[in-house]
Amino acid sequence: MPSGSVPVETALVVACELLGQKRLSAVQELILRQAWDGLTYPEIAERHGYDPGYLKDAGSKLWQALSQALGERVSKKNVHLMLVPQAQPKPLPSPTAALSLPPQWHWGDAPDVAIFYGRSEELSLLGRWLCRERCRLVVLTGMGGMGKTALAAKLAEQVKGDFEYLYWQSLRNAPRYEEVLSRILQFLSTASTALRAAETTDDLSLLVEILKQHRCLLVLDNFEAVLCEGDTGEHYREGCEGYAELLRRLAEEPHRSSLLLTSREKPRSLSVLEGDSRAVRCLKLNGLDAEAARQMLAARGHDPGFAGGWQTLFAHYGGNPLALKIASATIRDLFAGQIEPFLEQGVVVFGGIDSLLAEQLGRLSALEEQILHRLALRREPQSTEALQAAIVPAASRPRVLEALDALARRSLIEIEASGFRLSPVVLEYAVAQLVEGIYAELLGGQFVWLERYALVQTQIKDYVRDCQIQAVLAPLAQKLVSDFGSSAQAGWHLRSLIASLQSGGTSVGQSAGNLLNLLCLLKVPLVGADFSGLTIHQAFLKDADLRQVNFKDTDLSGSVFAETTGSVLSLSFHPDGQTLVTGDTANRVRLWRAADLKLLRVGDEHTSWVYSVAVSPDGRTLASGSFDRTVRLWDARDLRSRQVLTGHTDWVYAVAFSPDGSLLASAGADRCIRLWQIETGECCAILPVAGRVWSVVFLNNTLVAGGADDGSIRLWDVSSARLRARLRAHTGAVRSLAFDRRTKHLVSAGEDGVLRIWDLSRQSCLSLLRGHRSAVLCVGFTPDGQTIASGSEDRTVRLWEVASGRCLALWPVHSGRVWSIGCAADGRTIATSGDDRTLKTWALPEGQCLRTLQGYTNFVWSVACSPDGSLFAGAHEDRKVRLWAAQRPGDRPAILAGHDDEVLAVAFSPTGHWLASTGTDRSVRLWDVQTLECLRILRGHTGWGRALAFAPDGSLLASASTDGSVRLWALPAGTPAALLKGHTGEVLTVAFARSSCLLATGGIDGTVRLWDSASGQCLQVLAGHSAGVQTVAFSPDGRLIASAGHDQSLCLWEIQGGRAPNQLAATPGSRIWSIAFSPDGRMIAAGNEDRTIRLWQVADGRLLSVWHGHGGWVWSIAFSPDGRELISGSQDETVRRWNVLTGECVAVLRAERPYEGMDITGATGLSSGQRALLKDLGAVEGLAGAPRNL
Repeated sequence: MPSGSVPVETALVVACELLGQKRLSAVQELILRQAWDGLTYPEIAERHGYDPGYLKDAGSKLWQALSQALGERVSKKNVHLMLVPQAQPKPLPSPTAALSLPPQWHWGDAPDVAIFYGRSEELSLLGRWLCRERCRLVVLTGMGGMGKTALAAKLAEQVKGDFEYLYWQSLRNAPRYEEVLSRILQFLSTASTALRAAETTDDLSLLVEILKQHRCLLVLDNFEAVLCEGDTGEHYREGCEGYAELLRRLAEEPHRSSLLLTSREKPRSLSVLEGDSRAVRCLKLNGLDAEAARQMLAARGHDPGFAGGWQTLFAHYGGNPLALKIASATIRDLFAGQIEPFLEQGVVVFGGIDSLLAEQLGRLSALEEQILHRLALRREPQSTEALQAAIVPAASRPRVLEALDALARRSLIEIEASGFRLSPVVLEYAVAQLVEGIYAELLGGQFVWLERYALVQTQIKDYVRDCQIQAVLAPLAQKLVSDFGSSAQAGWHLRSLIASLQSGGTSVGQSAGNLLNLLCLLKVPLVGADFSGLTIHQAFLKDADLRQVNFKDTDLSGSVFAETTGSVLSLSFHPDGQTLVTGDTANRVRLWRAADLKLLRVGDEHTSWVYSVAVSPDGRTLASGSFDRTVRLWDARDLRSRQVLTGHTDWVYAVAFSPDGSLLASAGADRCIRLWQIETGECCAILPVAGRVWSVVFLNNTLVAGGADDGSIRLWDVSSARLRARLRAHTGAVRSLAFDRRTKHLVSAGEDGVLRIWDLSRQSCLSLLRGHRSAVLCVGFTPDGQTIASGSEDRTVRLWEVASGRCLALWPVHSGRVWSIGCAADGRTIATSGDDRTLKTWALPEGQCLRTLQGYTNFVWSVACSPDGSLFAGAHEDRKVRLWAAQRPGDRPAILAGHDDEVLAVAFSPTGHWLASTGTDRSVRLWDVQTLECLRILRGHTGWGRALAFAPDGSLLASASTDGSVRLWALPAGTPAALLKGHTGEVLTVAFARSSCLLATGGIDGTVRLWDSASGQCLQVLAGHSAGVQTVAFSPDGRLIASAGHDQSLCLWEIQGGRAPNQLAATPGSRIWSIAFSPDGRMIAAGNEDRTIRLWQVADGRLLSVWHGHGGWVWSIAFSPDGRELISGSQDETVRRWNVLTGECVAVLRAERPYEGMDITGATGLSSGQRALLKDLGAVEGLAGAPRNL
């Protein structure tokens, strides 16, 4: 420093003595401090916001006053030369013998710190503040157990040689101020006696004079004990008020000594005095570093190594030494030193830790306590504005800021750029406190916290809500079940509390919503429950069965319900990352706000599934490709349909924009890629491909790539429509392609379960990425091109490092196939959609689920009639099979539940005693129709179960699968009897002839195969279809076999000879999903993609009638045994009964939707869109009673 070894604090004392002042003015002190460091007036002015002229004038007056006092000229340039000689110690007035005494130390109850771990940086900093910079007052703060006292003792031991006197005083028991001051002066008796002999003064002034004359270190430990509890300001306990003046004078008046405080909360008055260049400093003490904690635990008999569970423990306690010591002792004594069993208990706040936090939190005011609880519930950093908005009753911003400041001074909250949060230990303790308090309210029926706090928030990130459920709701539910004996009894108690709220009419807060969320978590049946007239906020009801529930005149603000989106088949982020566009099985294009998945716009111009969507590079145009064989262009702002591009003759699987946005490529099942001029809508090129094209991507403005059914990738020149290259890529269809324009890498995803990264300049495969257990359906790059994200039929998403091909992460994200994946432009968010009808967003790279949109549809995939006609069955998308009684169609159907995923096919045994079902969970189940029990679960398929058929004598069951096989099962044991292989792709249909062992199958390869079920031998291959065969059926007399499918044709084959004598006139552009012969063999019926049912006369192929009524594809049909009725199941979620003679629909049956009959008459807090969605899912409004709808 410019002034040699004399610190500026000493210079300030000398200046005060020369001028006869207790202290300099603020401007004088600033000028002397900065001049001591050699700064100019302009530099001082710039740093501290003063006018340079004002500072120069004030400085001139200061130098004149000092010159007059010294009798020599003092200036800014020579001030340190003039004051240094004056800083030498002066003898006391009398007696002088005291100066020759050795240093005197009083350690009081300071702890022994012979064993001490870490804190080298903190000791170095504090030592510099005390010894080199001569700070007058240093405050060491931190939450309880952080080791403040131990650090202060270690520091005092290290710096004691720099002081003449050292005095340690604990304030843990809040001693009166006068007593402590008296003890200090008594310790400094030699110096105080000398000063008292010189002049008469009060004790505090006497102490200040001693501190000016001598280098003393005073340590006041546990300073928070003298402060009042529950106060956001700085108020002192009775008898302790004098400490405030002690702090003020020792902080403001120049002297040669230092006061060191340790406190769980920083005295508020010091905030305005502290600063990096000032005499008052504050250090907030955080936890030990990992190495120090490891050493401490090793000394206690543990060898953590800081991996696995020990690292988890260290992170959870934030390195708090006391917490780690207590936990390690428990681990040693009760868990034989094993960390994992301890962590499995889930108890992290206990024993001494609990007492420590209870003591500290017991000091909070009501507002501080509420803020602490809200931070504990929110679990993530919260802004001042968010906290203020949540406070009940409302508090002004100054009051909230004051409370936050008090919590920060008590070291109970942590301040980050994004807001305020709690340390893990404080968070856990606050949550445990909430759980105990709220549980007491649930038992007592008097609500305070339950009314004030929403225990679950609906409009937050999913992983945070999951934490809220696990940390708060789940423990409450467990306690209720434990005390009441069962979930049902606990549910009765909760419903009685809700009834009390209704009768009292006083609940306007969170009580009812919290109680309803608890009921849902306990899985208490809510069908028919009465929640009318309540305030139900923040109820999370996406998965709740709310049939016939009464929400009349209920405030449902902030509550969330399921959506009617169906399965999202495709998605794409807007280039700005703010919105997300999706296409789904509800035939709609939707625009969502990406941050919270709020629905912004809906486009409903398509008449069939929307399988692909894309956003133009400039973000102005959206494109969608649909199974209705059209491509549509939409305005990205309002989702207004601008243009319809027609030309495809089959389903459109993929759309993609060129980099300059001038072209659009589309591809699909019609075995070609079409190029369109965006400006005119004209098709400028058709690129033929030998097979379905699942994916398409532009490599630049002149090259386009397509992935095909045959496992190849074809590269085309856009301008000449010439094939440039063909890459042999996969052993199955290429389902998805993605291209990164930075690295020039192309990645392909195949049905063979692998991904390949390509160097297109060499047309070679750079990497083969293996890990998925089933077909990979979607793939994409992160914006930096360094990571690949892939989604699979195996229900997982994997992240891959491009450079090494290493799998970085595996996320089990959906409970069904992962249809689509996309990454936002900022690289921090991924969106996925699945066959489970969910749309999700995820944080990168953590993999935390941010938002989930839960859709709802319940397609009827298959129907069957029992042999006696008394029952008919429906296979549903909601994983259930339903049985209706033919003579009592108004009755609720019996439900067979057990499948883990969608049920795609059902079949009755010849006797009608059994029902078989199969679906996407790959199992075949055999049910007893009378008892509704599942008798057998047959496993063996590695793909979806697509079709079932019983042998005429009931001895065999045949199941067809997407794994390319047909399995025969021997009944009743359900043992495997045969495995039939021959199709070159998925097997979609199977049927037995009525009077023989002949079996027919149809597959995606376009062939029909006839098998001998006894030998398993393939007898004949019928090739005539140009696309997949979806359905086959034998005529009752066994002479004919009918087949139909994706090529929109229906063929009748003579079994003897195998030729197709007749091809019936089907509807152009409409696939046939199901066919059935009438029992007398005279008619054949077909369920179609165009939502119709058609009947032909078999003899001459004449079309007899076309039935309309279904609002979606007709997936399945079956005649009743007497031939009078036909049953149909559809994508529109209904089963319909038709009179065959008249073509009249005589009954419409629907499985109850999740909100069937839910009364929302007079309900508030619902937008018009929400109200419409609820009605789509069965809710009613304005009706006296809700009709039963099956």
